[in-house]
Amino acid sequence: RIHRKAYQSQKGQWMTPVELFRPHYSKAFARFIASEFLNTQRLNNNATICHNSFHIVELGGGRGTNASIILSKLREWYPDLYSKLRYTIVDASPSLHELQQQVMIDSGHDHVECLHADLLDVATGE
Repeated sequence: RIHRKAYQSQKGQWMTPVELFRPHYSKAFARFIASEFLNTQRLNNNATICHNSFHIVELGGGRGTNASIILSKLREWYPDLYSKLRYTIVDASPSLHELQQQVMIDSGHDHVECLHADLLDVATGE
């Protein structure tokens, strides 16, 4: 029932799990990303987040919701990781590309790269 209301409120627009379960879906990703990074650091015998940078690439970034929430939570929960992070959103839609850039600016995430590219080209390495 809750999902039906969410879909009806969007007046037929496509809703992904990121939008439907906002912010919980992206918060879970943020925790997973941090956990994986910290585990990798431990396996490399680094007690703290050191000079390593960490790069996340999101294919098909939609409205930028996922990136915005993930980055906001990493900034809040793991500021050392956030400071080492590079985030790239790749999207084929010019209108969504512009929206993603604006969402990142509005969220205060200035180290995000938004690439306008065909996802099939990305998948084939072109």
